[in-house]
Amino acid sequence: MADSAHPVIELWKYPLAVLSIFIALVGAKFILGVPFGALSEITRDGVKFTQDAKGEIASLSAQVNALAKAMDELKKQTPEKALTDVARSDIFEASQTVSTQTAQLASVEAVQAQKGYLWIGDYDRKQKAWTRIKLVSTATNAPPAQGPDSITPGSSFTVSANMVLRDGLPANDVAYFQARKSLGVLPTGTRIVAQGKPVAIDREFAVQYWLEVAVQR
Repeated sequence: MADSAHPVIELWKYPLAVLSIFIALVGAKFILGVPFGALSEITRDGVKFTQDAKGEIASLSAQVNALAKAMDELKKQTPEKALTDVARSDIFEASQTVSTQTAQLASVEAVQAQKGYLWIGDYDRKQKAWTRIKLVSTATNAPPAQGPDSITPGSSFTVSANMVLRDGLPANDVAYFQARKSLGVLPTGTRIVAQGKPVAIDREFAVQYWLEVAVQR
């Protein structure tokens, strides 16, 4: 019968690898300020942590996305011009979505339904049309055909992007969504159920709608 050494003992055969991992974790925690939470497992395949870090990972990734988008837009603008409404909407959208790789690391893993607030898109009441809508019907896989009033408690949808789930409804102030804690990411295809009606927040450049949702697995 083949020997089955304990994976942690096996790791000590590779002291340089262990030291490198340790230094990287210390640097990430104390230099970047990333709280990893409790260590759950160390194996030859890597290091695993508890759910505590996932909200921070999602938040950091969303901020990086927004910063990258802002830099792109600033490069397009002359010094005399302010950002256009479209550019500001692009930057905001980038702050609420993350890459597929980040979604895999920071996804909300809930055995029971977890609730939170989600930006679902912008709605132009004059044009009677959604823009940047992030919900699709679970039945037709199409975005809502009607306005925000058609979304009622109990309505089921699927998110159409890797969306950041937050712990509360943002206040319409300078801090806005940055004052709300990230609970993690809802990967594309996650099913949600509306817990109330969408709430409109007028950000001058767009009227953005937020919805309290329960995650279905």
